[in-house]
Amino acid sequence: MKLSYRHDGEEACNMKNLYLIVVYDDIEPKIEGPFDDEESRDRRSRQLKEDSGDENGIFPLDIVSENKPEAVSAWAYRGGFFEEEEEHGDHKT
Repeated sequence: MKLSYRHDGEEACNMKNLYLIVVYDDIEPKIEGPFDDEESRDRRSRQLKEDSGDENGIFPLDIVSENKPEAVSAWAYRGGFFEEEEEHGDHKT
């Protein structure tokens, strides 16, 4: 556990919350966790890699905060989302 200071000068205790983001077939993201420690998360990462090979993206996610997050979510944009942006002229370069 790492100690840091809030902008008001008070000491704050930051918790490191450990998750995995798994992107199935580069389409469907899922968050797994929280894990108790990095070793548990790494073990799960290796298991996922062994089970699926290179089919899925597996990424560690660390959330550092004073409190345990109440919700962590990930989702996929619906089909056609990026094309709609270009059709509406909202595409930024």
